[in-house]
Amino acid sequence: MPAIKYRIRLTQDERKELEAVVTRGSHRSQKVLSALVLLNSDEGPFQTRRFTIEEISAMLQCSQMKVNRVRSRLAEEGMDVALNGHKAQRVYNRKTDGISKRI
Repeated sequence: MPAIKYRIRLTQDERKELEAVVTRGSHRSQKVLSALVLLNSDEGPFQTRRFTIEEISAMLQCSQMKVNRVRSRLAEEGMDVALNGHKAQRVYNRKTDGISKRI
């Protein structure tokens, strides 16, 4: 596994937002998993214990690459992309035009 490239330091407001995703409401499972990864990856003053990537992946039963991807998305693209992922870039051609003809 490569060395830690991104160090995550969350503010108190960011931690509250992530904790709200984890504890309240109904969210997609991948969004909750990403929020848990970010909460456990925090190295800021509001985190009581530091976890390694191996510990986080074992605790959440996900791959170490998932942990690295979520951390890199937060560092490079922000909180929204880290939680929700990228919007699809592919453009699909229509198979029908939506007009129905009756004979």
